[in-house]
Amino acid sequence: MKKIGLAFAAATVAAMTVASFPISAANYNENVLKYTPVIDGKIDAAYMESFYIEHEWPSDRNSDNYWGNGKFAFTDLELDASGNKVEGSIGYNTAYDWDCQATSYFLWDDNNIYIAVRVVDTDVGVIDDAHYAMACADTLNVGPWLQDGISIGLTQKGMYFSILADRAGRYVSVFREDNYGQQVWCDLASWSSHDANRQAGYFATTSDAGSYTIEICIPVSEAQRAKVLKDNGNFKYGIAVIDAGANSPYGLDQARLADGEEVEGYNLADFMVHTDCMNPIDGKPDQKIVFSESVPTVQPEENAGPGNNVANNGGVNGATNSGTNNGTNAGTSNGANNGGTSGSTIGVGTSNGAVQTGDVGIAVAATSIVAAACFIAIKKRR
Repeated sequence: MKKIGLAFAAATVAAMTVASFPISAANYNENVLKYTPVIDGKIDAAYMESFYIEHEWPSDRNSDNYWGNGKFAFTDLELDASGNKVEGSIGYNTAYDWDCQATSYFLWDDNNIYIAVRVVDTDVGVIDDAHYAMACADTLNVGPWLQDGISIGLTQKGMYFSILADRAGRYVSVFREDNYGQQVWCDLASWSSHDANRQAGYFATTSDAGSYTIEICIPVSEAQRAKVLKDNGNFKYGIAVIDAGANSPYGLDQARLADGEEVEGYNLADFMVHTDCMNPIDGKPDQKIVFSESVPTVQPEENAGPGNNVANNGGVNGATNSGTNNGTNAGTSNGANNGGTSGSTIGVGTSNGAVQTGDVGIAVAATSIVAAACFIAIKKRR
């Protein structure tokens, strides 16, 4: 199982290896405001006043820039007899409808970083309860990440780690195990004990038929708080959004496949991965996020911070969790690049600004597609 875990880690890194292409960026240097929100899966007024990133992706929708799988695979991508990409081959044809959009919001206080990601996605692709239970029993792997959800990466002084979260609101987890090679500078738990994150109230998710919002409280480890959580403190940020198809079949169980058995697993087979704010050289987060001691104009709320969230984090039969996303994603779009290479719109919100949701997309390096494709074995393709 450790071998499988390493393979999964390689695929995860491959999926996050991207290049960001400037599209309409301009200089804009507003920073993240200091405020403790209620963890309820909603984009409230404080987020709207703070720094945000409206994600956008390359206009060249091909296999060099996106990872499509199952029914969303690029059908004209040339593969060899082993299923690996033929050098120089690029796929352009996919059944994917390019309906996914996303915006990331940020706040901070003396102990935590708060990140809320709103994703516009009109088809719900989440695993059912039976497959979630199967994933929970597989504590030596990383969880059911190939479904609707996000993977966000954070780097501070070269220390990188990533956080996984799903649309159904059932889990948030990190990679604390040594074999994944990440330096986790927060106190979130790994998949093997991921329910501790729910019990601590570190996240909340709201979802409806057309969108979902994942709000995460990231408790910065004691050793790093003074280095990160201060005026002009900073880290680098990157994101991958996984958009799975409604009624997607399940892929093969990778551990069983390693033993020569073709058995259904718990990750979905049909998906498109979109990624933004990543360094094209090493695939690590590349959008600089800077903290400010400035505070929003809104008054502090009661029950703010982790442990007081009111949203229901738990799907039923694959359904999304209760609650409605009433955040309007308000903010004035001041298209900017704040220290990174992203082509996404970046700016500061205002309490009565305009709606902000940009087209979501990625640029996954060609080698990344090969590495990831080698890892995921899809039942329908065998």
